[in-house]
Amino acid sequence: MRVGYFHSGGIGREALTLDGVVANGPWAGSRTQLVDDSNLGAYFFEIVDRDTQQVIYSRGYSSIYGEWMTTPEAKIVDRTFLESVRFPWPTRPVRIIFKKRDSENVFQPFWSLEIDPESTTVTPRSTTASGTLRALVDNGPASDKVDVLLVSEGYSARELPAFHADAARLVRALFEVEPFKSRKASFNVRTLDVPGSRLSVERNIFGLLRYMLTYDDRTLRDAVASAPYDVVEILINDEQYGGGGIFNLQSTVATGAKGAEYVFVHELAHNLAGLGDEYVGNVTYQTGAGVKVEPWEPNITALFDPARLKWRELVEPGTPIPTPLSLAGNVGAFEGAGYEAKGLFRGEVDCIMFARTAAGFCRVCQRAISRAIDTYTR
Repeated sequence: MRVGYFHSGGIGREALTLDGVVANGPWAGSRTQLVDDSNLGAYFFEIVDRDTQQVIYSRGYSSIYGEWMTTPEAKIVDRTFLESVRFPWPTRPVRIIFKKRDSENVFQPFWSLEIDPESTTVTPRSTTASGTLRALVDNGPASDKVDVLLVSEGYSARELPAFHADAARLVRALFEVEPFKSRKASFNVRTLDVPGSRLSVERNIFGLLRYMLTYDDRTLRDAVASAPYDVVEILINDEQYGGGGIFNLQSTVATGAKGAEYVFVHELAHNLAGLGDEYVGNVTYQTGAGVKVEPWEPNITALFDPARLKWRELVEPGTPIPTPLSLAGNVGAFEGAGYEAKGLFRGEVDCIMFARTAAGFCRVCQRAISRAIDTYTR
């Protein structure tokens, strides 16, 4: 089931309004790990059985609206974004409860909706394939694997062989990097042909030319409804450097650009595991303000209490916290992360989430990715 809604706000206000409830293809996610206890994402939703009041499904996620709220524009204008959440089809009436983080980064309810799966307001939706679905990596049932779906954008029908070649190249790069290399058996990877530019991916998101996303959530979700997927990444037939990624939403990459392999892996890590960027500056988000709360991202910390460092189990005894750059090669708490030069810390000096020249993910990010994989496979 997919619940679409309009996410509106800006100057001191925020609201959700229903767009529609539709059938949205096969459920590819876990059938056993239905309640999310990871505490990841800027937002969170719960599906609650109306009669028993039991939470039967929940997930954390992030959104384009949530990122937009960190830009200067959000302080002077209002905007509306179309979003959606997906979950296993309920057999009885349920309540969906949406939560967002408060000033202390704790999830608090702010909108709810009653849904009766037998209601005439629930719209059937065709799940006829919008394009040819091909398996690049097939390791078993969708319910036991992380199902990654690679969708074409900007490839004409005649260029689809190039899309398949680009997808194969990027997937090879993904499984050359840990922990994906060791966990390859936990993945299925498929390609979906969507000829033309139906998904309307845009550049210059929030004024950053390299940042590429689609605002058209409805078209994207309709296009991929016939395919089993947990993670969607859009492969764009473009030679100019760019990409983007949002946790449990979408990621993108310009396949013809130099460094596309790096961007593909980096953005998929945002999407799958909720990793934060560890670099400093070069964004249009507001930066420079004092950090007031502990970030939810698993690879970034404000280090308010060094004794409770998120990744303390990975730190060798005697390592100073914060950690000087002279101890590069060790796990610690190195200042500079999340676009902030001061007040935020990362686990190692170098990482794919920090720099394009990095050889791989740091040990903190590897652990976070492995934990995300486990939520789909165990």
